[in-house]
Amino acid sequence: MKNSIQNIGWLLRRTHNTKLISNFYENVIQVPIIRTHDKNLIHWCGGTTVLGFNKVSNQNNLIEDNGNFIATYKVRSISKFKELSKKRDAQITQKKINGTTLFKDPENITFGLKEVSEKAPDYFDNDWIHMKTRQDQSLNNDLVLSNNFLGISSFTIKSKDWGGNAEFYKKYLQLSTVFQNDQRIELALDNQTLLIFMLSKVNNSNYDSRIDIRQSFVFRALNAKIVANTLQSQGYKLLEKPHTTGDKAGEIYYFKDVSGQVFGIQTRENSDRIEDIAANKLIKK
Repeated sequence: MKNSIQNIGWLLRRTHNTKLISNFYENVIQVPIIRTHDKNLIHWCGGTTVLGFNKVSNQNNLIEDNGNFIATYKVRSISKFKELSKKRDAQITQKKINGTTLFKDPENITFGLKEVSEKAPDYFDNDWIHMKTRQDQSLNNDLVLSNNFLGISSFTIKSKDWGGNAEFYKKYLQLSTVFQNDQRIELALDNQTLLIFMLSKVNNSNYDSRIDIRQSFVFRALNAKIVANTLQSQGYKLLEKPHTTGDKAGEIYYFKDVSGQVFGIQTRENSDRIEDIAANKLIKK
């Protein structure tokens, strides 16, 4: 199973108003729309990762987000984001922690922004700085990122047993530790993205289905079935039967980690989506 996990394929948000939240991410954070599917809106986060806003009929059926999962985006300038927020009358609240500025989006979900820094770089800033000095990112010469938004910097998963949760990802998904102290553990997912584990005094809700949770994510894997079989052999149960996406490009195996956070594992096959073509090119390098 060595090196089975490649990177993040999907970050998924379930919402009753996809247009409202998609508009914020497209025009304020500047994450471009890559395609639409019925009332679902899909944005490109740079590289091979997409952000999806999926329509649900009744927001009340979703378990309320407790702030234990935070997606952080890498940008060149937080001031630029604030300027765009002001122009669109977006109400933002903010606080700063460990070099990341946290905000609330229009659905009151916490997200982070982190600037590329040459004076105080984080573990992957050398890669981000290299990106900063070249032409804007493009995907197969089709979609182009703005001059401010660069991509996903990290996912933070907070829980009471944050150390045990980090160990879960290290042991079963074979992610490596790049930083650790008594307040946080950082694992490298690829050459730009971190999984960060921190303490929370609030337990995650007991999700019975991926449909219950506001935010979940899916790993790209070289062989998702092997990873899923390994987890099941160690007593981790599938959250539901494997889910086949609408394009029939591969089953997603959903699990809960030690904290209760829902994540999926998928191998994308025979797909003509441009982010998947880009991912396959990386495998062949």
